[in-house]
Amino acid sequence: MRGKPLRPRTGSIGRSPSELSDPRPRGPRPGAAYGVSMRVLLIGAGGVGSAIAHAANASDVLERVVVTDLDVRRSGRAIDGLDERRFSAHALDASDAVATAELARAVRADVVLNACDPRLNPPIFAAAFDAGCHYLDMAMNLSTPHPERPYEVPGRMLDEEQLAASDRWPWHIDERFAAP
Repeated sequence: MRGKPLRPRTGSIGRSPSELSDPRPRGPRPGAAYGVSMRVLLIGAGGVGSAIAHAANASDVLERVVVTDLDVRRSGRAIDGLDERRFSAHALDASDAVATAELARAVRADVVLNACDPRLNPPIFAAAFDAGCHYLDMAMNLSTPHPERPYEVPGRMLDEEQLAASDRWPWHIDERFAAP
């Protein structure tokens, strides 16, 4: 005895493959819920940062995306072929929290998106905090061993500093995203 026939497979939740390839927008525009668009400072133009830039090109919510890397040629390659009106490339030493905060303020970034090696998380996190930006990263801060008893007692736990700063984060800076 056979059960009910299976539903046709979809490429994404509730959407058929033909709908996914349909370039026409469906439903309300993504940014319309808040009526704002965002400016993003994307730090790191390697494989992850480049992929984020290319995915961001398809979003009409992002007004501006500034892609940075220590090597400006690398950040330039990450935005090759993307919308020149919205994407720009800059050189940035992500280990320099002051320079990162200054650039975030200069480009009026709403969000700092960290696509760098986790060893650079602390200065980028500090820069986003100082510039009053929201912060998003692709990895956690690294843990460190206890200085005297590394095999018996944990030192600094993963993301300990970031989690501790959450109560001090300047959420009030961006009331555009407050619930209606």
